[in-house]
Amino acid sequence: MIPWRPRVTAETVGLARTMALGALGPALTFVALFALPLGAAALLSTTEFAMWTVLSTITTISVTLDLGGTALVMARWRLERRGPLLRRAAVLSGAGSVLVGVVAAIAFVPFSRTAAAAAFTFVEGLAAIGLVTVGCTVRSAVTVLAQAALSDGRFRARTVLFTTQAFGAAVLALALAAVTGSAWALPLGWSAASTLTFAGGLVWTLRSDLLRGGPTVAALPDGAHRVSRFAWARTGETVLSSLLVQSDRWIVGALGGPHVLAAYEIAARLASMPKFLSFQLAPAVAGQAVESAVVARRPAEVRAVLRRGLAVCAAAMLAASVAFTVGYPLAAAFTHVDVVWPVFAAMLVAYFLYGLTSPVTVVGISVDRPAIDVPFLLLALVGAAAATAAAFATGDVAIYVVGNLAALTVGALWFFRYAPATVAARARALAVADVLVPSTPGATRA
Repeated sequence: MIPWRPRVTAETVGLARTMALGALGPALTFVALFALPLGAAALLSTTEFAMWTVLSTITTISVTLDLGGTALVMARWRLERRGPLLRRAAVLSGAGSVLVGVVAAIAFVPFSRTAAAAAFTFVEGLAAIGLVTVGCTVRSAVTVLAQAALSDGRFRARTVLFTTQAFGAAVLALALAAVTGSAWALPLGWSAASTLTFAGGLVWTLRSDLLRGGPTVAALPDGAHRVSRFAWARTGETVLSSLLVQSDRWIVGALGGPHVLAAYEIAARLASMPKFLSFQLAPAVAGQAVESAVVARRPAEVRAVLRRGLAVCAAAMLAASVAFTVGYPLAAAFTHVDVVWPVFAAMLVAYFLYGLTSPVTVVGISVDRPAIDVPFLLLALVGAAAATAAAFATGDVAIYVVGNLAALTVGALWFFRYAPATVAARARALAVADVLVPSTPGATRA
């Protein structure tokens, strides 16, 4: 069950402040990501925008998902030497972007034969996917640096890293779109902005004292099997999430064509923004949960922290949902696409529930349950696969859209039946286990 008892307490206000400070950079990123498809839709032809939409699925997945690199920094910041930790996290995070790019390239083989891919030849499409994947891989390293800044309480540096990359990419991509009228503007702008931001972030990291701190808690070595299990769990989550929430553009484009895809993209982009906001707020919850469960050995507080995190994320998503509902017909008119209110409303509900899973997921990851969201994603994916098969068999794109959103909704509801209890049980186990001991002179492992 959801540990839900909404009360405005001093602890809730304090957590909300920490979450807001940590999410400021990603929230500004969210503004740039919101502006990108609207500007592109206004500047590009329908066929070019269809290809832009397909390429943007890679950037969107990479913004919110990796193979656990940022989660590893979040969970191990006080337990390991920072330099090796960041290098390991960057490899995990970058591998996630590469994996997404490989899957996209494979999917482009059949997709290239549809009307939605008419703007590019097969070779051009693969080259564009390759370039945007490079940009996303570099951007994932920026995200790791930003997570390190958050873990060390350097909120301003985190904000600068995120906003420089996002607004740089938006300005460059839209400028190139205006000049060239081509979907190539997205991979070119994204890659250039990511590279420049990473270079600046790396210089700042090396010149600052970010890497000089050592472990404040002594821990038993993970062992190769634990690191491998963590990586495989987050790999599975990335693949499942990508298939579930980003393959929809490919399927809608293949079944409905570029005009239907353009209308779907605008509706989906606005409806998913509250979910994205929750994903950026959630990491701060995990830090407090680890402090309570592992360092301070107060597992009962984990449930309270989770309750407060859910309340803050829900309130933020509700406010964002109202704003984007008001803005949806305006955005549709600006981009000259059809308004599809039933689809937008169903997306808003499904993505709201999905976004609400994020505080529970990040806390689960931080207490060594990296696969906590995999069961619900598997259930949702089975339902989405059935809807996809039925849609292709009948040629009716509406069957896929309804079935996919219904599967995501049912899966998210089931998640709240098992995940909070799993987190609480693991927090209790960590609190009593002799895995961690205070890092004081003369301290020994039991």
